[in-house]
Amino acid sequence: MKLSGTGRGFGIQASSTACIKIHRGPHLASFWYRTSDARATEAILGVEWYVTAGCSFANAGFDELSVLSPVADGAWHEVTGTLTGPPATKSAFFFVGESCDSCTAVLTMNFDDLVFDNNRR
Repeated sequence: MKLSGTGRGFGIQASSTACIKIHRGPHLASFWYRTSDARATEAILGVEWYVTAGCSFANAGFDELSVLSPVADGAWHEVTGTLTGPPATKSAFFFVGESCDSCTAVLTMNFDDLVFDNNRR
């Protein structure tokens, strides 16, 4: 997936449109990113948690797996960690994003191999 955008101090994200049934607690997650833009300040895999099975009621919060000051060498880099659903979690939407503190030109970042382990731990 390729994300591109412009503006001073912006963030850009792509969100899923599929609601996924999920349980509360910790989930192992990872993603790969690449950019050649030294102005990039963050690469993000995030999740919005919901208290219903259909992502249609109250949002229970969000969590992000990210890297600040991403390496801007044009090569792929992996980010791994844990995303934790609050106690009432029953479903979720996912998103990827990038940010830049002082960009005025187009910022581009690529994402690949997004992984989220929905097994109980």
